[in-house]
Formats: sequence, structure tokens, C-alpha cells
Amino acid sequence: MNQAVGESAWKCRRSAACREASAAEVSLDVQAVGRWEPVQLDKSVQSAIAGAAHALGLTTLELASGAGHDAQALASVTPSGMIFVPSVEGISHDPAEFTPWQDCVHGADVLLAAALVLAQSR
Repeated sequence: MNQAVGESAWKCRRSAACREASAAEVSLDVQAVGRWEPVQLDKSVQSAIAGAAHALGLTTLELASGAGHDAQALASVTPSGMIFVPSVEGISHDPAEFTPWQDCVHGADVLLAAALVLAQSR
């Protein structure tokens, strides 16, 4: 994700929050308290993850994440990748987030398989 995309996403979220506040007739003051730059994840790690998922008969979708994750901090120190599992209705980072247990198991299986592939290749 490049900086322009991140800025666009920030403006969109801020606008949506302001619209909701206005509709509820409440005031809203939004201040950014931190900014984490997007990082490029390691292609070999991402490839191992995708390969593991496909070997398990699972589908994959490559996506950019604007949220702060450990991989973002670790990417400058070690090859890093991320595994996302689907949440019901796409709700994420919210108390209403729910992921069926079997999808969590699939994520763990992908992690194990990818880790084994990467360990054997190093």
C-alpha cells in the first residue's frame, strides 16, 4: 500500500465518522495520534503461505493491510508475511468480529505448513 492509498483511506474513514457524528447530532474531533508506514512483505514468505493454502485446498486473496500488525514492525528485521482468515460479513477489528472456528483451524494449518516449507528452504 503506498502513502497516497493510506492517506485516502484515512480521509475516507474520517469523513464517514464525521457524517455519523453529524447524523447523531454530536460533535467529533479527530486527531491522528500515530502513523505507521506500510511495508512490503517478503515475497518468499507470501509465496510459501499461498502455496500452503493451495496445497490444503484453500483459496487465497492477496490484499494490502492498512492496520498495524507485528509483521509491519518485523519486516525491517526479518522476512515477514501475514495470514488473514475471513470474518463473517468482513467485519474486522471490531467487537462484532466473528470468525468460524474451522476458518481459524485453516489459518493455523496454513501457518504450520508455510513454516515447515520455509524452515526446509533455509
